[in-house]
Amino acid sequence: MKRFCKGGSVSPENIKPLSIVPNPANQSVTLRWETAQGGTLELLDAAGKKVLQQKIAAGANSTLVTIDTLPEGLYFIRFSGNTEHLFGKLIITH
Repeated sequence: MKRFCKGGSVSPENIKPLSIVPNPANQSVTLRWETAQGGTLELLDAAGKKVLQQKIAAGANSTLVTIDTLPEGLYFIRFSGNTEHLFGKLIITH
């Protein structure tokens, strides 16, 4: 079984959870993943609208994301790396 995402299909074995700390959060969050790699990070609101996108440098395994200007609510985080795709949920509170 394959899941579809932007840019093609992804095998389930290549989909992994993303570490999000703290969660819930109000100022910023640190995102971590196991395999050091570059890619694209996207933050989507509950309706699926992209509210943030940033490129991640090759060799990275974490990044800090500032969220203090975003409204409270549920968000989805998608990291499309060179070798894997990571997903997570984030709750923003102020």
